[in-house]
Amino acid sequence: MSKNNLLVAIYNTHTEAEAAIKKMQSLGLDMRRLSLLGKDYRTEDTVVGCYRSRDRTRYWENLNAFGGGAWDILSGVAFFYIPEMGPFLVGGPLASSIIGSLEGAVAVRGLSAIGSGLYITGVPKDSISRYERVMKAGKYLVVVQGTEEDMSEAKAVARTTGASEFDLYQKEATTQSLSEKS
Repeated sequence: MSKNNLLVAIYNTHTEAEAAIKKMQSLGLDMRRLSLLGKDYRTEDTVVGCYRSRDRTRYWENLNAFGGGAWDILSGVAFFYIPEMGPFLVGGPLASSIIGSLEGAVAVRGLSAIGSGLYITGVPKDSISRYERVMKAGKYLVVVQGTEEDMSEAKAVARTTGASEFDLYQKEATTQSLSEKS
């Protein structure tokens, strides 16, 4: 089966998004195919840094909210400060796509670095501005890439873990979109 399927779920809180990722891990979904994107929701200016070393990720500041949890089980983590959006965290394969976009290797004309990463992953251009608005408003995206079976499991998780909505995409010769509201 093709791995060109994609689910994008919107969560209102980091806690809900992290619960979804942990549930997907417990179901055996490939953690290298999951991404988490979200604005750092605290406004304190006490952020010290973010790093990934061996299989441990640390983003630290006075509450240590992003150390551990879902960030440790995703492949790759990046911290960005994005003008107009503020501090941003990305975990999973989208982190590499966004870094590539920032370095100019895979930038998509007319899209932000985050938009380019989403587009390269398979999100249609006409959906990207909505996802950027949602994240700017402080919500989180969980993005799952995989087979049709993976999408079935990810959709069930999105329905049971508090996703406010989710979209399914199939990227073949042209991108088809199947949207569902939970």
